[in-house]
Amino acid sequence: MRAVILVKLEPKGVLGTLESVRRIKGVTKAFFTFGRYDLIAFVEAPVLGDICRIVLELNKLPNVTSTETLLELQP
Repeated sequence: MRAVILVKLEPKGVLGTLESVRRIKGVTKAFFTFGRYDLIAFVEAPVLGDICRIVLELNKLPNVTSTETLLELQP
């Protein structure tokens, strides 16, 4: 399974947060962005439960205020 996680951050310590996100198992790519969200993380995992684990781990990071997860659907 693949998903995109959109992340809102507090303005302090964002560089450390990016590095923490990149270290989470299953995150294949993460970068800052301008707009409604501050950070985008692309994730891959074998089952939905692993995607949920990644989202929970992301939400526990100190500067993360909210996330929105977009699951990729295969036809």
